[in-house]
Amino acid sequence: MYFMASAADAFGGYTKNQQRELSFAIIAVSLGAELRSAVPALISNIKVFVRRKIELSRSKKDISEADQKYLNLLLEIEKISPGFDGLKRLEDLKNHTDVSSATELFRECFSMLPSVLRDPCFGVFTQVPNSLSNFAKFMTGWHYSGDGYSGPPKGFSEPFSGFDKIVNALMGHPRCRAEAGKQAKAWEKWQAAHAKKAA
Repeated sequence: MYFMASAADAFGGYTKNQQRELSFAIIAVSLGAELRSAVPALISNIKVFVRRKIELSRSKKDISEADQKYLNLLLEIEKISPGFDGLKRLEDLKNHTDVSSATELFRECFSMLPSVLRDPCFGVFTQVPNSLSNFAKFMTGWHYSGDGYSGPPKGFSEPFSGFDKIVNALMGHPRCRAEAGKQAKAWEKWQAAHAKKAA
């Protein structure tokens, strides 16, 4: 598990589950607002985009069988809800469609993420099935279990397959690296003050 190198000694006694929560906390602080708002914003943008595609498809005079399958897929996407269930449905459609032209369609759909989420580290979401919806949903319901710097977090086990891979990738985001450095310095400062008080 990737973790802030300058605080490696301080956090060395923590379990893998605790380190997982600490890393996730850094991601939540650094990117949480964007990730939470990304789902409805992404789906809203996709719906506008898909409605234009539907109009174009319906304007064709001669609709082939392949064209009809593509139109049916567009109509399915147009019906998705604006929350996590909608994103999960979009991911399911992407993973199970047999429409030949769907690859480019879904590439365009998922390219509508906010600019901060276009960092290469977010490519990990294409490697783990249904991961964007699972990750965003987990983040929304999660609360840090520690007590500042004085009480370490309880930690948690991997909530779904591929979670650790995502955390490792996102910890490479510039914002997360900066937050990790900030937290390492704050931790070391707290340790020094605590040691001085105890002396």
